[in-house]
Amino acid sequence: MISRALVAVLLMMNLGVAAWWLWGPGPQQPFARDAAIPGIPVLQLLTERETSTVPVPALSATTNAEPAAMAVESEALVAGVSTEPAQASAPADTDAAEAISTEVAAAEAEPGSRAVSAGDAEPAVPPAPQQCYSIGPFAALDDAGRISALIESALQRQQVREVRSSEVRGYRVYLPAFPTRQEAMDAARMLQEKGLRDYYVVTAGEQENTVSLGLFRDLANAESRREQVRGFGFEPRLEPRLQELTRWWLDIAVAANDDTWRQQATRYPGTRIENLACG
Repeated sequence: MISRALVAVLLMMNLGVAAWWLWGPGPQQPFARDAAIPGIPVLQLLTERETSTVPVPALSATTNAEPAAMAVESEALVAGVSTEPAQASAPADTDAAEAISTEVAAAEAEPGSRAVSAGDAEPAVPPAPQQCYSIGPFAALDDAGRISALIESALQRQQVREVRSSEVRGYRVYLPAFPTRQEAMDAARMLQEKGLRDYYVVTAGEQENTVSLGLFRDLANAESRREQVRGFGFEPRLEPRLQELTRWWLDIAVAANDDTWRQQATRYPGTRIENLACG
């Protein structure tokens, strides 16, 4: 029932549209906007615009002649400005070149003139006088290094020198070697009878069959023992005891008028300062 009603409604609507198209009013024609309304510009298509040509006036002979004359005058003015300074500067350049060549020739003719003037401007400063010394002897190399560090501010030159030498370490008094050990023992027994107790018989080595009468540090004590044994009827000998030693010396060069270093240089006992030729 409902579907039939819908079909009927649709049919009636289609019939109404068809009647509108058949008997209804026609479409309205477009019309242009009124141009008389102030403040609203008129719309104009490009195709509706009319092209206009602007007439170009012909140039007369007088008008063409004036720019040409002005161009000629300008070229002449430029040429005059550019050529006159070149002609005027040519003599000046020639004079400058001649002056330079004259100075070069004068310098070549007198080559020693500038050297003399330079020597006069910077005279040579004579070196300060020096005095050289040798400090030592030092029992150890480190001792020499410590003294060098203490007086380093006053030194102009320094060098450590090693010296090997034999030094006297004492004195030995003895009776020379006997032909046999028995004779050496008999001599020792005689010394004992005289009241001498400080002795002994050497039984081996380079000093075999000698009778030692004592080792002394001081020479005076060694000589006293020798004279005592002589009084017993013997001829003892006295010899120094030598020892090979290595010592170091510090050779320095200081200013001749500088003595500030001397007190520090002799801090170690037994060291001394000796004059040394500066080489």
